[in-house]
Amino acid sequence: MSLNILTIPLTLVIFITIIYQSFFITAFPFDSKALSLPRQAPLLPWGSGSDDHTGAKGYWDPSWYLATCQIGLYDLSGFQGAWWEGQPIGSDPNEPTDPLNNFCVNVKDLHESLAGTISSFRLTGWCQCDFFAEEGCTPESGRFRAYNREDSDMAEHGHDDNAIRSFKCWFSQRADAFQQCNLKLYQLDPPGNYIGATNKQPTDYIIQEGDLEICWILQLPDGFVGTDVTMNGCTCDFFTEAGCSGTPAGTWGNWGFSASFGPKKRSQYPSVRDGIKALQCYYPHGIVYTPRNDGFPQETDG
Repeated sequence: MSLNILTIPLTLVIFITIIYQSFFITAFPFDSKALSLPRQAPLLPWGSGSDDHTGAKGYWDPSWYLATCQIGLYDLSGFQGAWWEGQPIGSDPNEPTDPLNNFCVNVKDLHESLAGTISSFRLTGWCQCDFFAEEGCTPESGRFRAYNREDSDMAEHGHDDNAIRSFKCWFSQRADAFQQCNLKLYQLDPPGNYIGATNKQPTDYIIQEGDLEICWILQLPDGFVGTDVTMNGCTCDFFTEAGCSGTPAGTWGNWGFSASFGPKKRSQYPSVRDGIKALQCYYPHGIVYTPRNDGFPQETDG
């Protein structure tokens, strides 16, 4: 009996395949999951932490006053103890890093000592965050929402102490809540004295939403050197040159009332002694320590 020359290779292939499958599956049983790539490590935002307070940012650290979203988590009250601080949606204040925007982060993946032990936190910049009692940001375990807010003692101020195990943050400027920014520029003698210690009338500015992000070259009265400012309802960069390029002499303001360049800030902004000559304002960010005092209602932080 003769076989077609094409039949021999095909028969051989079928035979070898049957023997291979029978032996390999018996000797090395597996399911389809074993064929997938190993599970990747959790995607985490940029940041750093420690088992003690060493290295944590202080209250006056400039990063807490920038538009870039910043979060700090601490296992003791007063922003002490083990900690993690970072940028949960990326380093660009105007454009969140994909896919970190609205991305769930388990606290244990940032610092294992913080999962379920957080007793104080700080959140600043253009972002809003939800915090959860369970890993995975399960909706039913939601505890609270925050926008430019801090709590130095969660045990004292509510029921969320040692309860947070995950969170997610997303880009937000709360533009729908913007009302109007009222700003007063003062000349103080000496610069940095308390607001009101001047015999010159302050120069008033009203910043509407359409005025945001515009560089304002200030037209000041003769002899007026604006060294200090009070403001309600926005955040502004201040410049000592007649333009808004380069590094600002200072950044100040939030949703509430603030007095910039006072004695405590003078060491940070010595160049402001030369006088503010330009400013550029934005949707407010930063923690409100004093409510608005200009007749407009104070926006909430959640």
